[in-house]
Amino acid sequence: MADSNTPSTTTNNSTRHNVQSAVIQTTSSVVQSGDWKEHKKTCSGNAASRNTTASSGTAENTTSNGTQSAPKGLTATIEKPFTALQEKKWLYDRPEKDVYKLLIDACRLRLDDDYKFSGDADSIYGGASNGYGYFRGFLRKAENKTGLLPPWWTKEKAAECLRLGQQDGWSDLNCAIEKSDVMEHYGDGDMPMQLRLFVESILGSGPGGQSGATMLHFKAMAETGSIHTSTIDMSRIMGLQEAQPSSSTRSDAADPRTPSIPDITNFYTLFPKTLSDGPPPSGSFQIPLGPLKREYLQLQSQHHPDKYTSQPTAHQKALALSSLLNTAYKTLSDPLLRARYLLQHNYDVDITSEDNSTHRDLTDHETLMEVMEAQEAIEEAQTQEKIDALKEENRGRIEQTIQLLGEAFERGDVDAAKTECIRLNYWNSLQQGLHEWETGKEVRLIH
Repeated sequence: MADSNTPSTTTNNSTRHNVQSAVIQTTSSVVQSGDWKEHKKTCSGNAASRNTTASSGTAENTTSNGTQSAPKGLTATIEKPFTALQEKKWLYDRPEKDVYKLLIDACRLRLDDDYKFSGDADSIYGGASNGYGYFRGFLRKAENKTGLLPPWWTKEKAAECLRLGQQDGWSDLNCAIEKSDVMEHYGDGDMPMQLRLFVESILGSGPGGQSGATMLHFKAMAETGSIHTSTIDMSRIMGLQEAQPSSSTRSDAADPRTPSIPDITNFYTLFPKTLSDGPPPSGSFQIPLGPLKREYLQLQSQHHPDKYTSQPTAHQKALALSSLLNTAYKTLSDPLLRARYLLQHNYDVDITSEDNSTHRDLTDHETLMEVMEAQEAIEEAQTQEKIDALKEENRGRIEQTIQLLGEAFERGDVDAAKTECIRLNYWNSLQQGLHEWETGKEVRLIH
């Protein structure tokens, strides 16, 4: 049951929740924790049960004869969605109602992503009475991107789209969604990625300020048969070898000065010298940062895009590899990002999700109490000397948690790794609060 002080309304037995109740804020006097997960589960479940446009298709979206059918939740499909995203035509060749629905879901998923990754509380996440104003602004930004919306789009169509979001049902703009909701509703594990990449084409960056350009490039190539998602031949991605190479190409390939192409099976295989044992449990969770940086710089030098300026296709693909190396290096260099990556890549666990099955009972009472006490100490601090002492104390927490996190991964204990990953996120957030300390300033953890 929701707390009696948690604002919410009901319309036709569908819970319309105020997302502000989802915010968990621990201050010196109060912990605000609404029944966010249960509200969202109820809202999404009720909406999905009344959705008359959803089909009974499977996640594979294929018919008995192997041809592609309309996806679950939509009335029509497009054959190569990532190619369409790359060409800025993802919403083209779709029925109008499908376009409206996808625009609404793209906006709602980005709101949830921004709240989780950056702590941004916009629209209903920030206590707005409804999500209509924010969505109008989202549509205006999309309209300002020439050619991104279908040619038939007009102000009248925008009004129709908004009206869909004002109705009870799956597309209700007053109900939030997250990644797991999208995957279940559409029966498509790639749909959250499609929605995120589409919004990136509007706003200029992905969740948390990250770029999805590399992933989009690889996904589009997989659709055209240039690569296979399970085994990617980097020599083809880089354009350094052709199916029927000329004599000059063969001689280049035999040249010992030609740099070897990295294996991009995962982030660890990109750095074979430093991480030859691979990820845990076969290898260590701890990574020597000095050697990793040296190998990263060496790889960037070997495959620098400027070496392929006379070959447009190879140059574009070299840019993609450079971006991938940047992302891999940044991820592996940071213990928290590394842990999240390992959980997602090795165990298909998205620790940033609010899904109950992922987070249930992972944050113990003792940890929450320790977090609250640390926040109170920061808020009560009056001198820089006190803050410096708190920083040192929290660095000890971080070091201990990283040690326990590594041990969990190395023995293959996924539950323990999830728990320590969440704890590390708390301590990192606390450390950020200490760096930004000002006398009397409230501390809010982004978890």
